[in-house]
Formats: sequence, structure tokens, C-alpha cells
Amino acid sequence: MFRKLQAFAAIVKITVIESIQEPAALLVMLAAILITLLAPLFHFHSFGEEGRLARDGGLASLLVFGLILGCTTAGAAIHRECNSGTAAAALAKPLGRNTFLTAKAAGVTLVCLILWLAVSCATMLAETAASHTIPYDDTWITVADSRLRLYSLLAPVIALGVAALLHNRRRTRFGSAAFLLIPCLLAIVALSSGFWEHGGKWQPYTNRLNTNLFSAAIPLFFALAVLACWSAALAVRLPTGAVLLAGVALLGIGLSADAWSAGATVWSWRNIMAGVLPNIQHYWLADALARGGSAPWQYVMQTGLHAATSCAIALVVGCALLRGRDLG
Repeated sequence: MFRKLQAFAAIVKITVIESIQEPAALLVMLAAILITLLAPLFHFHSFGEEGRLARDGGLASLLVFGLILGCTTAGAAIHRECNSGTAAAALAKPLGRNTFLTAKAAGVTLVCLILWLAVSCATMLAETAASHTIPYDDTWITVADSRLRLYSLLAPVIALGVAALLHNRRRTRFGSAAFLLIPCLLAIVALSSGFWEHGGKWQPYTNRLNTNLFSAAIPLFFALAVLACWSAALAVRLPTGAVLLAGVALLGIGLSADAWSAGATVWSWRNIMAGVLPNIQHYWLADALARGGSAPWQYVMQTGLHAATSCAIALVVGCALLRGRDLG
């Protein structure tokens, strides 16, 4: 059992390292962060709540770009290794196919977790830096936190610069270093934002971040974990492009599940499909954050149990597909 755990951990580690070295992974993270941070610049209406559009846009970016990263990572980590013979070499050791696929899916999920940390921090920064109405002399003015916006945009630039320096001096992998440094620097900027007011005046440390956002962001990570497991299962037989298309189809089916499964009888195909395929509406809790609210943590835990069941179903399907595949 101990050797199996060691082999499982080794495959997870290798999957994460190889995945974050891919240039596509870094480009997906940069695109998600920049879209999240720059989106408030184009919001000209608050619709009754300041910062809501920035928050909802960041959560949407997390879901979309997390899906792209999970699908492309699964295709590269599983389908490519099955075709190249790397999987056959790994399975030549005392390692079962089920363990191999489960470890690969866990590695893909961890890569999505890193992206989740980065985009969650960027979403909090975008919401905090968005235009707010503050008192000024005897009136009220609407201003954005330009200092926080600048620091937020500088964080990924500095991360890329440090990664380049580490690559030049210590031969560290540029992509891996940048992929790990970006969420760290964004977290540092988020934590340091309490040292000044929204208008730019320095103050003793005060938490300005909407920490309730995590009650809606955590279920989205659960959704990404489900999509990552389904992507890993499909990558056993499908190439990366097909896995990405299948992931987009799963996302669309999951978002519209409440519509096409409404009124279905117990043993109808619609009800069975609704139970097997992920219902993304269960994980989208952005509306619960309106006007300072938060999602119930009991419901968040229930979404975690639902996600664990969906991941198990996806891995069972993937193991069945892998069992019948010739790895050469």
C-alpha cells in the first residue's frame, strides 16, 4: 500500500510539473487574470451594486478559462502519453491502470487549483478596485482605486520578470516559475490593499476585500474538478482538441440542465443524464453575494459531496475506457 501511495504521489507530481511547464498553461492564466483585472475599466454602470460586474466577470472567467486549462492539460497529460508509449512504460511497473488514470486526474485538478487561486485573488482585487462612491469634503464622488489597479497589473509583470531572472541565473523553468509566482504576488497585493483607503489615502491596516467571495469561488473549483475528471476520462480515447470540444459541450449541457431536465420522470433518460452529467447551475453561486451576502457554507459542503460523486463517476468511465485500450 505504501508503494502504491508513493507511485500515486509521484505521478501526480510529474503531471503538475509537466503541465505548468506548457506555454499554453501560462497563456491561459495570463489571459484569465488580465481579462478579470481590466474588465472594470469598461464598466460604466453599477446596476445597483458597486463592483458586482467585476466580481461576476471574474467568476465567469474562472469557470471558462479553468475549463480550457483542464481540457488542454488532460489532453497533454493523458492522450499524448498513451500514444507515445510513456503510459505503457509507467504501467510496466507494479502500477494499475486505475491508479494511473486517477493520479493523472488528480494532477490536472491541482493545476486547476493553482489557476483558481490566481483568478480568485484577481477577482477580489478587481472588485475592490472598481469605482466606488466615497465622501469627499461636503459631497460624494465616484472614484476607482487607481493604486490598487496599478499594483494588480504590475503583479503578473513582476512575476514574469522574476521568473526570467531565475531562468537566467539558476536555469529554473520559466513557465513553471511564472505559473507559481503569479498567484503568490496577486495574494500579496490583495493582503497589502488594506493599508490605504479607496481614495488613495494611507491608513492603518483594514480589510477591504470581500472575503465572502470564497463562498462562491470554492464551488466553482468543485465544478472545475468535475470537468477536469471528465476531461481526463475522455482524453484516454480523444485528442486534445476533441477533449476541449467535449468539455465545452459538457459546460453547455451543465448550464442548461435545469431547463432540459425539468419535469423528467424518475427513470427517463433526461433524469438519468441529469444525475450522471454535472449540473453547473449547482455550483454557480454568484447571485448569493449580492449586496454583501454570502453563500451558505452548508450548501458549499453539499456541493463538495456532489462534486466528489461526479468525479467518481467520471473516473469509473475513464477507467473502463483505459482498460480496453491498447497502449502498445
